[in-house]
Amino acid sequence: SAWIGVPGEIRGYEQAHKLYGKLPWASLFQPTIKLAREGFPIPAIQARYIPYADTNLTEPLRKLFSDKDGQLLKAGDMIKREKLADTLEMIANQGADAFYNGKIAEDLIRDIQEAGGTVTVQDLASYRATVTDAWAITLGEYQMYFPPPPAGGIMLSLILNIMKEYNLSPATLKKKEEKTLAYHRIIEAFKFANGLKKHIRDPGFSSEEMAKKFTEDSFAKHIRSLISSEGTHDAQYYNITPYLDSVGTTHVSVLAEDGSAVSVTSTINHIFGSNVYLR
Repeated sequence: SAWIGVPGEIRGYEQAHKLYGKLPWASLFQPTIKLAREGFPIPAIQARYIPYADTNLTEPLRKLFSDKDGQLLKAGDMIKREKLADTLEMIANQGADAFYNGKIAEDLIRDIQEAGGTVTVQDLASYRATVTDAWAITLGEYQMYFPPPPAGGIMLSLILNIMKEYNLSPATLKKKEEKTLAYHRIIEAFKFANGLKKHIRDPGFSSEEMAKKFTEDSFAKHIRSLISSEGTHDAQYYNITPYLDSVGTTHVSVLAEDGSAVSVTSTINHIFGSNVYLR
């Protein structure tokens, strides 16, 4: 709970809607409000983690995932999120300010601080979304655009930059030996990118110099020179340090008829986030 930060997602959606939105703000919330209020069956992937609640969750959060007899819910059981629906209705009707100021903000900060967090009412009220220019690299006849750090697009750009000199084509995947070698090189590129991603930091608090280096052709060439077509190496070779994989991330990409595209990543970083469930 001490690591809970300011939730900026609503401000981000508000800014995106102001810049590009066509539908009324309130209408965007209605499907989710309906789902939360009327209930939905627990999907199998979520049910897999609910037993974690037995020993690791706070009582309010455990209660959320229990039936009237106190038994943990299972896949297919119905769950309602009526308090969430109430909160979303306030944001839908009053705008993002309803979340960052007033009663929602006061209740949020009270529960965070009671759990040991340090976020303040002032932190919420002063939060603003930042609009930045996309970064880009050239891949053959294409330009790849991606959000700057701390987003992970830069690592994908590095992987593709490494692979472009291998001249992969659909024909590559039709021959067994070439196909095996292609997959081997892709996996090796993944490993190097995985070892380097710890250097991707928020540019608001650290230098972009290292991240910029990852976009350079010369850097991709250097990494490519470290990839052996004959075999692989231990984790140390790729500078990979053990860490706990994130399991709380959801991503969605949408392409519209007019060619516009939206790519959104949302994360709580780990199973049930901070384990703090607001009253």
